[in-house]
Amino acid sequence: MSKYIPDILKNQISASDKGRCCYCLTTEANSGIPMTHDHIQPRSKGGETTFENLCLACRSCNEFKADSTEAIDPLTGETTLLFNPRTQRWSDHFNWSSDATRVEDLTGSILFWRIALRLEVWGYTNKTRLRGFQRVRAGGLRLCSRDFQSPGVSSKSGCSHLTTIGRATIVCLRMNNQVIVVARRRWTISGWHPPIN
Repeated sequence: MSKYIPDILKNQISASDKGRCCYCLTTEANSGIPMTHDHIQPRSKGGETTFENLCLACRSCNEFKADSTEAIDPLTGETTLLFNPRTQRWSDHFNWSSDATRVEDLTGSILFWRIALRLEVWGYTNKTRLRGFQRVRAGGLRLCSRDFQSPGVSSKSGCSHLTTIGRATIVCLRMNNQVIVVARRRWTISGWHPPIN
């Protein structure tokens, strides 16, 4: 798939990205599967084959991202840009769950994950526009945006905007699919996960 990327550029990207997926941080060493080179702005949408527009991605994240550059935030229903590993810091948008098996948005709300899981079960994807999405039913609970607030975090703060990118990216790339969560649990027990930096 990456035959058109010069070897010198591949080496530069591998060194910069530390041999791991820039989205879910899965390492090539843990997965045993070579990383792919993702065009952050897809070639089909005019993206260039340059260091600034390429990053390492695991096969799962790359395949689910496909040619997407934006997705629906499952909390607000609004379209938002996906995380850009070349211009944004991972830690500004994501966090690890307490057991290090799930990538979370900065609020880390369990209610958010119930909704995200339900949306995936219902078959919503980044191509689906969720109109008027203020409240949804998930696991029998009636939830609204205030349920996702961490204590002391205002919905009008800059952090709220940042977690919008995190939420949309997590759902679009299915960063917490069942297979990877089980693998992360094993890596954590072995002391191989989460990445230190």
